[in-house]
Amino acid sequence: MNCLVSPFKLFEEDLNSFMIDTNVELGEELREYFKNSENDYLWKISTHRQTITQELRFTESIHLRHLKNLPPGSNTLQANQHMNVTQSSIAEFPIFEKSIAWFEQALKSTGAQTVEFGRIFVSKLKSNSTIDVHTDSGKYFSYYDRFHFTVTAAEKNIFSIRNENCILKMDSLFWVNNHVLHWLENQSNEDRINFIIDARLS
Repeated sequence: MNCLVSPFKLFEEDLNSFMIDTNVELGEELREYFKNSENDYLWKISTHRQTITQELRFTESIHLRHLKNLPPGSNTLQANQHMNVTQSSIAEFPIFEKSIAWFEQALKSTGAQTVEFGRIFVSKLKSNSTIDVHTDSGKYFSYYDRFHFTVTAAEKNIFSIRNENCILKMDSLFWVNNHVLHWLENQSNEDRINFIIDARLS
């Protein structure tokens, strides 16, 4: 059996995205957290992702999880290149710990028995800017599926996947097909903040 093929069949190659669950209370808590200027320093801890990837130059990110166990055949540098984050324990940030716990619960609600997390980070796309067209490829992305939880500026963001414009509703967890050409345009005057969760369900 190919080790890069998840035994849990939830995602079909011809789909671009679909919603898994919604949590308005969590979304409201996160919006309040990110409004607090005392937390702005978190966006400046790691700038690696936006500086090495041209398509992501208008983004900032807060990296929440290192990879401990790499997918079979992964290049260590490639898999961890974005993970040089705060050395603090995630437990020191209760809002992030709560978020990850809910993501795991929501993913298990699909019928999966286990959730193996890869990278987890918060991404901010500046107002009136874009993430250029690209495809996420390689063994890391073949191993994990990608999920988004949108915190702000959902309605005026165009997430185009294979030329289908998808709106990832605020406060909702979506699976997205990042294995094909996709791009995003923030057409609002507000920064778009969303969690990006890589996970393998089984």
